[in-house]
Amino acid sequence: MDIQAKIAILELQQSRFEPSFSETEKFSALNDVVQLVRQIERELQQLDASGDWHTQARAVTLRGRFQMALQQLAAAGVSVPLPTGVTV
Repeated sequence: MDIQAKIAILELQQSRFEPSFSETEKFSALNDVVQLVRQIERELQQLDASGDWHTQARAVTLRGRFQMALQQLAAAGVSVPLPTGVTV
């Protein structure tokens, strides 16, 4: 799965934290979000390190979308432990 698809999935995770979901379902969703955040950040770091300006520019765009998805989760009250260097 490519990084854009992973970011799209992350953007859709907010609905899994609505009050209608059980605590078990929310815990599962949080685990999924943490795993996605780690995968996305790792892939963004690889793009940044590519040495190719076009790939690095793509990483900047994707990182912006990633940050927006994290901000949406934070605004919904979801506390995601972030990898080192990732901020919301």
